[in-house]
Amino acid sequence: ANDEHLAKLLEGIPAWNRWRKEQPKIRPGLTGAELSGTNLQEANLEDADLSNAQLAGANLIWARLEGADLQEANLKDADLSNAQLAGANLTWARLEGADLEFADLSEARLVEASLLAAELRAADLTG
Repeated sequence: ANDEHLAKLLEGIPAWNRWRKEQPKIRPGLTGAELSGTNLQEANLEDADLSNAQLAGANLIWARLEGADLQEANLKDADLSNAQLAGANLTWARLEGADLEFADLSEARLVEASLLAAELRAADLTG
């Protein structure tokens, strides 16, 4: 992970979202970041590289993850209800027990993703 990007995220979601708005061309590099149990509710993680990130038990309610790379990410028991994951890469992601209720997964890549016991009620799986 990019240390500067990770430090900014850990400052809190208001600061992170403000930084994302001020730096729209930066693609956050959070590869392999340890974010298990972290409160990322309403975080703008659009187009972020979260491949191999540890997000088990994280709060990602209403998070913006459109186009994010979550390949091989651990999202076990994460709360992704109402999250925007359109076009996200979830190849080989672990989503066991994750709450994806009302999540937008349209055009998301779920190749070999583990969805055992995941809550998908009213999730958009178009495409």
